[in-house]
Amino acid sequence: MDMLQRLLTGATASAGKALERLWSGLPGEPSICWYPSAGNCFRDLLVWRHYPVLREAPEPQLYIHTDYIDGLPDQDEYRDRHTRVSVAARHPLALNEPIRYRVDPAYASLAGLAPNQLGVELLEIHVQSDSAGEFRRPVLYFHMENFNWFEEFVLARGLRISHLFKLREGCGFGGARASVSNLYPFLARAGCRWLIADQEVHLDQHLGRRLTGRHSPSGPEPWQITRTIRLGELSGMEVQAHQLEPGKQTDWLSRATERITRGSPWAVSASQPDYS
Repeated sequence: MDMLQRLLTGATASAGKALERLWSGLPGEPSICWYPSAGNCFRDLLVWRHYPVLREAPEPQLYIHTDYIDGLPDQDEYRDRHTRVSVAARHPLALNEPIRYRVDPAYASLAGLAPNQLGVELLEIHVQSDSAGEFRRPVLYFHMENFNWFEEFVLARGLRISHLFKLREGCGFGGARASVSNLYPFLARAGCRWLIADQEVHLDQHLGRRLTGRHSPSGPEPWQITRTIRLGELSGMEVQAHQLEPGKQTDWLSRATERITRGSPWAVSASQPDYS
């Protein structure tokens, strides 16, 4: 977390105070959940309390959302008969050092709608739920394209993310040209221990080689799934929580993706992608 503390600063006096409160309330190495293509969805904050089967999984201590299209309204995010999620406060943040900001058309199908510069906010999210109770959580929201953020913060600067929450990322008409599943080969390097994900997987070997060549010339580090917990449907898609640990098998990625996609329209073959 030292890297985030070094990089981020409040763009206003009140934002600076809110950021200080955030840092002071976290341990030195907090567990971090990343939600790519989050849009205005905050389901990642609720799953830990909503599903009793996840009680053995540690709830993240900090949430990071990314999306290159700003879909955040100023007030209520979501409301139904049982749940209300609202943005209680938005604090604009600034960066203390330059970050390579780019919305690459190879990754983003709506790149022309992206802002001209990177934006970061600290959100205070207020949840009122019949099943999950009432609580508040801080969310660092980076207005960045997913791959751009992952390369700059995780691969280039070593940020560790303990949880990845992947749900309906918008492949096709939703603005994502490249699936976040193309980052699965780098989950061990990111320190990821829990993958909460739908079953959609699209592996692009050309993209994999591109990322490997830039950041991991010796090849991705293997990992394996040791446990899978079925959560049921979220946003119309089957979602599972997978517990991860470092692995040794040579065909580790094909084993993992086969398990993630099993029984779905995206079920993949057991062939190991070649990123050499």
